[in-house]
Amino acid sequence: MAAYEKDWETTRASLLLRIRDPKDTTSWEAFWRRYKPVVTGFARRLVPSDADAEDVTQEVFIKVFQAIGGFSYNPDKGRFKGWLFRIARNGVTDWLRKHRRRLAGQRDLEDLGMESIDELATVETDAYWPVFEQEWVRLLEGVRAQVRRSMPRQYQFYKLVVVDGRSVEEAARTMEVEPGYVSKAKHVVEAAIQDEMRKIENGGELQGG
Repeated sequence: MAAYEKDWETTRASLLLRIRDPKDTTSWEAFWRRYKPVVTGFARRLVPSDADAEDVTQEVFIKVFQAIGGFSYNPDKGRFKGWLFRIARNGVTDWLRKHRRRLAGQRDLEDLGMESIDELATVETDAYWPVFEQEWVRLLEGVRAQVRRSMPRQYQFYKLVVVDGRSVEEAARTMEVEPGYVSKAKHVVEAAIQDEMRKIENGGELQGG
């Protein structure tokens, strides 16, 4: 089994609860592998180089490590996704403030419609959110890839109906099975995808507070 697949199996509902224990290195490694691509991709869009983005990522996860003890999942007050976004956004703006002299005169930030580093450092959440959201979508795309690997047969039926747009009856004829089997396989795959996406969105469900 590939390391990526093991991550998805071991990163269960209590991940955020487990990483509150700084000695639980296994859970921290799983958390890092799952969410690092989002943070690094977000930072890479806003700082000049890959090396700078890696520096930002390191700082963001240090902040996560320091703050996770006070995080309590409450869907009425917002999801884990928003909590991680705020830490990542603050990490980027802190980095830009620290390196403002080196970045003076650079125009890399014009894609965001901002004229200066000062404007980027003080802008409200909505200016950053689309960038973070794009990287988050990349993470969710990995969910479908993982489900496809874990249940290839059922995914074939899901793809025929959901992705290719065929009817259940057409898919059944193509695969030479009963329509009921296609419907069941489609439902199983959809449920698996939705379950994993929910875990991603919430950072794993926290039991209690």
